[in-house]
Amino acid sequence: MLIITQDEQTKAFKLSTSLISSLLLSVGAIFIFNACQLTEKNISYDACLAGKAPCPEICNGEDDDEDGLVDESLTEVCIVLSSLKLERGDQESGFGRAIVAVPDINDDGTDDLLVSSSREPSAINLDSPEEGEVSLIDGASLQIIRTVKYGGDFGQAIAVGKFGTDETIWCASAPSKEGDNNTYGRVLCLNFEGEVLSSIRSESAEGFGQWLSTRNQADQDQLIISEPYWQKEGDNDEGAVGARGRVLLTSFQDSDLEIDRSLEGSEPGQKIAEKIISIGDSNEDGIDDFLMTGYPGENDVNRQIWVVSGAEENSLNRLKRFSIPENTAGLFGESLAVGRFDPTLDSELLAFGAPYIEGRDDSPSLGRVYFTSLFGDPLGTSSARLQNEDEAGLGVSMVTVKLEEQDFLVSAGAGLIRVINVQDDKAVIVDEFTSLPSGIKPVLSASPNIDKDGSLKVWIALPEIASVRYLSIRPASATE
Repeated sequence: MLIITQDEQTKAFKLSTSLISSLLLSVGAIFIFNACQLTEKNISYDACLAGKAPCPEICNGEDDDEDGLVDESLTEVCIVLSSLKLERGDQESGFGRAIVAVPDINDDGTDDLLVSSSREPSAINLDSPEEGEVSLIDGASLQIIRTVKYGGDFGQAIAVGKFGTDETIWCASAPSKEGDNNTYGRVLCLNFEGEVLSSIRSESAEGFGQWLSTRNQADQDQLIISEPYWQKEGDNDEGAVGARGRVLLTSFQDSDLEIDRSLEGSEPGQKIAEKIISIGDSNEDGIDDFLMTGYPGENDVNRQIWVVSGAEENSLNRLKRFSIPENTAGLFGESLAVGRFDPTLDSELLAFGAPYIEGRDDSPSLGRVYFTSLFGDPLGTSSARLQNEDEAGLGVSMVTVKLEEQDFLVSAGAGLIRVINVQDDKAVIVDEFTSLPSGIKPVLSASPNIDKDGSLKVWIALPEIASVRYLSIRPASATE
């Protein structure tokens, strides 16, 4: 069960975690099976099969019935897993460790992307950094435009925004130690020509910039930098165990990246913001809040998810806390998302992934995505069985796809990628694909704009095999 706690109250809400037993068939499979087929009742000449007449429309990104529309009248969306792949020969390169779609850089009508090559986080020795790199890649041809290299395990996380500048820029983290001094980690911000505009570093916190994200506040982007291993001066002297963690909200002031505000864990061991995103106003004070991970306190390994006030307060103000049973909480909150997944509701919904839910007795272990309202009301789950007990399933990565008036959640795990929305307080599978490799941890990013062909791409990075591919999602009424 998912337990939702509202501070200063004893009331808890419980969300059933029963496995969704009946999965919807993929929209594409339904129509591929029915299109242009001979039946038992009629085995006569078929002009479609003979190529003499238009075929019925199927979900394939083409105008099958030659009426000038692509994939129309099939469903609310048409989703195709592209067979095109971008691969690196060296599978040990970590190509795809982080991936972020960016606006069309070269004016060819297709959004582009940034892809990093960097070590697996668990393999990083912060005192022995390695070089990493980030490549700008053309979204249409999948050709590398340019590559930036830097030390300190550069490319562990990437974020894109204006951050107080006139043009869109990108920032990437290099969280390992620099040289023989006490500096741990740096975040660099660059333009798309590969020129460093500014950087910021931590004097004490290991893993600086382990997670980067973007916040839009007062029509200005802020770069969110996480420091989950940050310790407050004096904590160790008092016998405290564990890091508090800290979040830095930053933006450009003149030509330098500066700290606008710091948000610190309220006690040792909380290790806040291993994952963090900006969400809407959950307490109706007119200020957007945060969704982040954290721990109850010292020596507690059961990660929770907190809604934290975005108001400029001196202390961490947790508005709500989400938790699940202790034996399954290690990967809880591995991914976070927010969006209008149910267009009939006035507010956005929250989603958070738990890619490993341990099965009890003879029950299988699962990967799961939880949905709640912005105010904490449970709205269902989407679950998928793990093929192997030692892998992380559905919920490893998530991204919100904004398509016309509807938002969709795309979530992935080992062997699976699924497109989900919410209808009548239930998570509904719009489509899913089971052709991803097992034993991998996909990383997702959605293009910010619809391409000139009417589709929107969801990029799927597979760093364990140094490969990138994509889903093509289009409205069913898209014109050719």
